[in-house]
Amino acid sequence: RPGWWPDSVLDYIVTDPTDTLEFTLEPHTGAIIGTVEPPETECIVHAINGSDTVWTDTTDATGAFELTHLWAGNWTIVALPSSPDYAETSLDTTIAESETIEVVIDLEPATILREWSDFTGDDYGPGTYTYPTDPVFVEGAFDILNVRIKDFTEVGQIEFEIEIGDLPPSEIVDWAPYYPPMNLQKIDIYIDAHGGGSSQGLPNRCANFVPTDYWDWAISVDGWWVGMFASNGQSVFDGYTQNVTDLTVNGDTASNLISIRIDKSAFSDHLGLADWSSFENWDFIVLSMGHDGNGVEGIRWVNAGSPSQWNFGGGAESDIDPNIIDISVSAGIDPGTGEPKEPAEPQEWQLDYTAQTPVELSAHLPIDITPPVIEYDVSNGLIHLESTLHLLVRATITDDIEPTEARLYYSIGGDWDSVAMGPTEDATIWFGDIPIDGPIDSTDAIATSLAFFFTARDDAGNSAVFPDDGDSTIPPEYPFAVESANPTRRIEPPTSAEYFSKVFTAGYGSADTLVFDAPSGDRIAIARADLPDFPAVPCTVKINYPSITGKAGDLAELSAVRREITISGVNESLPVNLRLHWLKERTAGWENKRLSLCEFAGAIPEPRPYGGTYYDKASIISGEILLGSGLWAVGRDLRGIDDEGVLRNIRFSPNPFSPNGDGVFDEVAISWETQFSGSMDIDIYDINGRHIIRLKRDMTVSAGKSDNIWWDGKTESGTAAKAGIYAVRFELTFINASGVEQRLRENRPLVVIK
Repeated sequence: RPGWWPDSVLDYIVTDPTDTLEFTLEPHTGAIIGTVEPPETECIVHAINGSDTVWTDTTDATGAFELTHLWAGNWTIVALPSSPDYAETSLDTTIAESETIEVVIDLEPATILREWSDFTGDDYGPGTYTYPTDPVFVEGAFDILNVRIKDFTEVGQIEFEIEIGDLPPSEIVDWAPYYPPMNLQKIDIYIDAHGGGSSQGLPNRCANFVPTDYWDWAISVDGWWVGMFASNGQSVFDGYTQNVTDLTVNGDTASNLISIRIDKSAFSDHLGLADWSSFENWDFIVLSMGHDGNGVEGIRWVNAGSPSQWNFGGGAESDIDPNIIDISVSAGIDPGTGEPKEPAEPQEWQLDYTAQTPVELSAHLPIDITPPVIEYDVSNGLIHLESTLHLLVRATITDDIEPTEARLYYSIGGDWDSVAMGPTEDATIWFGDIPIDGPIDSTDAIATSLAFFFTARDDAGNSAVFPDDGDSTIPPEYPFAVESANPTRRIEPPTSAEYFSKVFTAGYGSADTLVFDAPSGDRIAIARADLPDFPAVPCTVKINYPSITGKAGDLAELSAVRREITISGVNESLPVNLRLHWLKERTAGWENKRLSLCEFAGAIPEPRPYGGTYYDKASIISGEILLGSGLWAVGRDLRGIDDEGVLRNIRFSPNPFSPNGDGVFDEVAISWETQFSGSMDIDIYDINGRHIIRLKRDMTVSAGKSDNIWWDGKTESGTAAKAGIYAVRFELTFINASGVEQRLRENRPLVVIK
């Protein structure tokens, strides 16, 4: 062991098997004694020669320490303070053989620029990852608990102090790293300090970043490789510059701390040196991963199924899962509002590769930093479908987050008017309706003089006009118009049609779902698997709009526009997703929560509500139906207005619940009341509409209060559901008081916590 003189014997001859040989080791007699100021701050003091820590002592109440057994040479004395108010401080000195010298170490005070904590025990990636099985991978080895950023003004340095659940000492694992004791971990720190940046994670992370957290600098360290990159506003690795190749990295297994110190001068990029005065606005994303291999790309991979001796388990069959075990984020102040940015989505959502691949990381919820972007394709013909009272104009409007408001300005014969626009299901297609009285003739003013443009704004006060001639003038000099001096703004005259029709055959696209958008804003989506004769038999979708005056019944009252939907080549009821769009004035005064897709006429004596999801701003409602021979319209569901509803008093106890196996609130009891007897399906969906598990199928229910059914938080495959918001869907089939079979759907939110 270091600290002792070596002794040796040359040409020793053994003459008797019982002979013994004794070596007497003499200690080196050099020593460094001293004190640490301030003395009340206890420190661990190391004497380091080269890569060897030869002797360690702990200061006493007076700040004194003594380091012995030192040989002649150059020594670095490092004081590790127990208080976060001071930084690791070192000094270099030289001693001769048998010399004793005295030193004083003045601890360097640290300014805590930012500090945040992270959840304990969330070192499981999206919630499913498991550690490798070798004993060196101790519990908590990749669990980030706390991050502290220190500023050492006098020496112009920044230190990131990261607390890990367990930083195992050399007795557990010692693979001789250059930066002990970082044998297992790889740590990334991504910093978003100004606009622009890179959308891509460093190699093999399998993660990207949201636009409002594109990173400007990335620091990466493990036991064998350290470095810092500037993105220079580019998202390709070859465009980065490696500002630093030698960071100061230390680990303390007693306090489970990893310290990374770097000069402030390294924070530079294509825009120059970092603006430290705006530090409070900066965002930080810290990642904990397993290290394996060489260089920045040296990552221990996450594999599918059970973990192996050296690889994590619980991931995907292919390399779509992020190799990130824990993530800890800190968002700065929003410079626009002066308020803290909204916290980011939970780690389980950010790392959920089943929802988005590659995953996109963020330190906060999206904020608006740019104005909305409006697009309109002049090649889209404007077609009015007879019996509807609107001419639909569609535009694509995107932003950092959904715009607050958009308007369609239109002129017919010279005077300008406007209507509010609304987003559809995907939040990027916006509908605007120009009211009209009847079919369009080629001589009508709307056919000869229609002009229009769009505006949009967001919560941050950003606004846009489209088309824009460069000065955001309203109206623009050259709007989209039937008669326009600018050929790129010229539109075809709008026309009327009696119906919408679309033919599809074997060659129609390659998607699993066939989608047909009518000019009126209605939509039909059909799964190929639900077309038994496809592609052998070509099919035609036809939507006719026969005129009626409306109808009221015991179950629903209808708007004045009905749709007669037929699909040739289909001989039985077909499950489709139906979306209906109408002029909002048609349903003025109706309760939005009562709006429903309604089937009527034919063999149905009263309008039958099917429910559906209603999007108020765009005046659309969509849902799953069985397409038979009936007619369809937007209706007001009258069920429950007088009788408090067929399906009522739905209860979840407890809500939220925590299926984590601790014996407390591990299951949720689900109960309800029904007005009629019938059969019930109960399913669980996540917030993105993915099916999680079917709890009951064709369960017989009786009128009155139900018994409890239970959910233990498991998915269909038996794995634990992630923390988040879920929808419990009830589908009740029953015979109403008039003897007519009905089907009712209700969704209720349920929260899972861990």
